[in-house]
Amino acid sequence: MKHIVYHHDVDGIVSAAIFLHNHARGETYRLYPLPSTTRGVAFSKMVDSLKADANGYDDQNYVAVLDFEWHEKADLWVDHHFTPRFGECVVSNESMLYDPKSKSAARLVHAIPSRYRNYPAGFLHMADMIDAADYKSVDQIFYDTHPLMAVRTYIEQSYPSAMMLNRIVEMMASCHFDLRRCNAQLGIGDEGITKAREDAHKCEKSVVLMRSFSYLEQRRPNQFPRYAEFYVYPKIKYFIRSSTAGNGVLYIQIGYNRWLREGSKINIGESIRNCKMFITGGGHYNVGAGTIKLADADAVLEYFDELFNGSEESMEKYGVDQSDSVEARAIDLVKTGAVKTIDEARRVASAFDGDKSIGIQPKPTNGEMPDGGPASSE
Repeated sequence: MKHIVYHHDVDGIVSAAIFLHNHARGETYRLYPLPSTTRGVAFSKMVDSLKADANGYDDQNYVAVLDFEWHEKADLWVDHHFTPRFGECVVSNESMLYDPKSKSAARLVHAIPSRYRNYPAGFLHMADMIDAADYKSVDQIFYDTHPLMAVRTYIEQSYPSAMMLNRIVEMMASCHFDLRRCNAQLGIGDEGITKAREDAHKCEKSVVLMRSFSYLEQRRPNQFPRYAEFYVYPKIKYFIRSSTAGNGVLYIQIGYNRWLREGSKINIGESIRNCKMFITGGGHYNVGAGTIKLADADAVLEYFDELFNGSEESMEKYGVDQSDSVEARAIDLVKTGAVKTIDEARRVASAFDGDKSIGIQPKPTNGEMPDGGPASSE
């Protein structure tokens, strides 16, 4: 049997669909969409089990791992995420196709020779753009109705089951990548794009602004549309999101606001890999993700606060003097969401210095930046 393991995002879905279309014709196969939180030990055990047959003998099954981490037993591994084991080098052979400079894994899977590769490949530029977040503007995320953008929005809003993700993969392949026909048969329409714009503004009450970056706690991954922070607060440089992954673990997502056109001096993927508090993690230059222990949440936030507000901006470290009563109270105000920014918190804490029962309630921002500017260019 061919076991096709893929990342459960748009790039992974398209990669699996291309592989299914080109390399699993008439064969018995099974699909396995995996979230990023499955990296590490759980993923290793999974591949080990897939390689073994009913009697426990290895190498009886074929395993393809697409847009996910490397495993030595995989018969085929295709990925474009930087992997320290292989570095910046391009590796191309019968069992590996690795290129950290490729914008998507789907493009690498498409490059594998096949006599069935007879479909129009124009959709690949959208797969590149979505996975690299290389949108022309933040507004494109919330207005573009390309079929792959509709799929992207659907899987974020619906949090679909593995069976639904596999159905999308199979439908793309059976439609020979006529993606509008595929979406029509799946019932995935453009209304999800409109809903994403509406949902983006719902994050305003939960976002905490910490100088150059925002911090957003979610009850679950994708509770708010990805990049909602940049849509609502277009002047912030970075976002950090946390969501519960279960068993005392948090899933952390971090990204840079490339639409500021300033250029970032910080490699986010490398910063995550260098932070020892991450259980698993990595990514690209401008975006990354990983898992941490819930107990390490404050320490990880301080790590990135120093990185974003200290190293790059040459500003004082947030919370540097823990013995300062005003500073300590200001930090508490920000953490509890009573105020949105640390500067506002310091003003409030100073005004009420000596009064430990401030009792300030969160107030709506009405979609404005702290300086009074509009929330978006819409």
